[in-house]
Amino acid sequence: VFNIQDEQGFAFGRESDSALELLKKRSYAAIGGKIDDLMVPERRRSRRAEVIPVRPKVSFPETRSKKRQIIEVVGRDRPGLLWQLADTLRRHDIDILSAHIENVGIKAMDTFYVRSLTDISVSDKGRQTVIRKALMKILSEGNTKADKAKVELGAS
Repeated sequence: VFNIQDEQGFAFGRESDSALELLKKRSYAAIGGKIDDLMVPERRRSRRAEVIPVRPKVSFPETRSKKRQIIEVVGRDRPGLLWQLADTLRRHDIDILSAHIENVGIKAMDTFYVRSLTDISVSDKGRQTVIRKALMKILSEGNTKADKAKVELGAS
């Protein structure tokens, strides 16, 4: 289930049936594996948003289950971020059972409920280190000068 909003926070396509139909058509094509002609739109730059620091973070809250785990990710929102994060998890043999995405202004907060597709659990500390490094690389790509200064200062 996807709830997609436009820039003003209203339901996407509420004033344009053709935009909603195009989204449906492209979504079904992507589900069917036709992704060659999909593109990520160019990131719109906002001088105001660029000066607000967002510190990237990846955490693995403890769960009682050895098979199912949680991965929490925080970073600067941008077009294609969710796809990049999900693709990174897929490349690390992690199945996403559920994803809960929230955006507050320029900050994206994603919680993934996952399970491992290998014999090595996501709760394995060595595996977490590898996954964290890969996800942090994705999150750091969206950093601005304000973000980098905050990370260098060790601020939270």
